[in-house]
Amino acid sequence: MKMPLSSASTLESILNLLRAKSGFEAGEITYYGKTPAGLRSILEAMRENIFTNLFRMAAKLGEGPDKNHSYHQNIQAGRDIWFSTYFMANELDQPALGNFDDNLIKAQAIGTVQSLTDPQVKRKVVLIAFDGRAQDAEADTKEFFTQVENILKKGKTANLALAQDDSAAVQRSVPVANAVTGGIDFRSMNITAQPMGSLVNLKFSLPKVENLTSFNPDREMRQIKDMLNAGVIPSSQRLKEYVAACYQKGLIEKYSTQILACLVDICKIEESQAVASDSGLKELLVIADAI
Repeated sequence: MKMPLSSASTLESILNLLRAKSGFEAGEITYYGKTPAGLRSILEAMRENIFTNLFRMAAKLGEGPDKNHSYHQNIQAGRDIWFSTYFMANELDQPALGNFDDNLIKAQAIGTVQSLTDPQVKRKVVLIAFDGRAQDAEADTKEFFTQVENILKKGKTANLALAQDDSAAVQRSVPVANAVTGGIDFRSMNITAQPMGSLVNLKFSLPKVENLTSFNPDREMRQIKDMLNAGVIPSSQRLKEYVAACYQKGLIEKYSTQILACLVDICKIEESQAVASDSGLKELLVIADAI
């Protein structure tokens, strides 16, 4: 699966077009079949380098078809904020005990893409297929995403240089001779600098929910979404207890996409209100990415 530079440029163009428009807030990366360890490391690096570091955007890494129903349902029925990148190999390794028809997995991957691109749905998705086994394509896949990352970085650097040139041109156009200056001299002020976004003193643990018999995840999620739609931020403790209850009942995979979408909405509300995230939300962001 040797990918030419033009393929990397194509994906880079798609990502930049999406970023130029509103509605692109999160990424989904899914491999159909049992993900080889080497490929998983490559996809994790791609998520961190491109989505987390460059885009400052949440992204989740999954595996189909075991998580296909919950992921697909949430993305198709939820808000149109996702860009999904699916991977499929033409040759899948058979398990040690028994065999399976790998055409079923391929059909699910293709069917998922087709349903997301339906004219009445119109979700953002691409499918990348390996000619042979996924393990044989790991080196090319790593090089492919390295090319995508480098092109994105070059574009970011070029935009920054252009902005600096424009700023310098504006400064040169303003005459400074005999100019009357004024304002506040901040050099004489005592300013204390401290890091933002520190994770010091945070506790990355979930509370233990004692009574799970009355826990209704769908009803609770609807209430949380209603609060967010009204511009109200639920308490971090309530969100922690919801995540803890889902985890204790073995439902975390089913509701992980909705939980992540709620966290994204909370961050957007806080940004619009220019308020800092409390320690509970910071803890939950780390926990949600880890479980």
